[in-house]
Amino acid sequence: MGTVLEIDAIGPDASATEQAVDAAFRAVEDVDRRLSNFRSDSELSRANAAGAGEPFALSPATWRSLSRAFGVARETDGAFDPTVGVVTGVPTIGWERVTLDSASCTLAFEVPGGAIDSGGFGKGEALDRAIVELRRRGVVAARLNFGGQISVVGGGFEIGKVSIAEPRAGSRRELCAFRVEDASVSTSGVSEKPGHIVDPRTGKAALFTGSVTVVADNGLRADALSTALFVLGPEAGLELADRNSVAALFAIPRPAGGFDLVPSDCFPQFTANPS
Repeated sequence: MGTVLEIDAIGPDASATEQAVDAAFRAVEDVDRRLSNFRSDSELSRANAAGAGEPFALSPATWRSLSRAFGVARETDGAFDPTVGVVTGVPTIGWERVTLDSASCTLAFEVPGGAIDSGGFGKGEALDRAIVELRRRGVVAARLNFGGQISVVGGGFEIGKVSIAEPRAGSRRELCAFRVEDASVSTSGVSEKPGHIVDPRTGKAALFTGSVTVVADNGLRADALSTALFVLGPEAGLELADRNSVAALFAIPRPAGGFDLVPSDCFPQFTANPS
């Protein structure tokens, strides 16, 4: 998926834990085979290539992945839209013009030109599948870092500590830190790749220049919601977060320099570093 996954895990014994971690990596590879936009042979790429017309038959796993992603699109009224993103670049048809049929386990684009981009949810889905394998094999605590998105099994002092970096290119300064248990933490920002988060409402780069961090009970939801709230910006994003009990923290640039940290009502208690 174009980034590195690191897994630290604690289990019943060394051998069983090693096998659990191996299974977690295999689960991530399976998600890549199913959902990667960068592989022409992935299930998602083949569905995109089929275009409008006859419904495309999906595996149950891929149907569930897409259904979860489109659920966040519905919840955010399209601020997160799987039909626009890093790969597609501009809006194509809109999430509401895609039909996922649960009875036939199929995907259908209602108009030509449709395509689904997994860039806003694939990493989170991979983390979720990895955690299923870890838990199935007796892992009691784990920390997974997938290109900056953190998922935690259990908690504890080191396992559950998460920090948020200043959203400025090349900066590693820590803005704040907090702790989580059995959760996933995703941060969206554009400091390293300006313009890569597209606002589906305009087809242009989202205007917000800070960052937003979301804590959720699963990786896909954290991944997709951080994108949606970034697109909405602090005012509308915090309104949606509080309305839907989403744990979110905005790092908002000050005109004179530095950042204001503004949390939603249910964001965990955090320790801020002086700016």
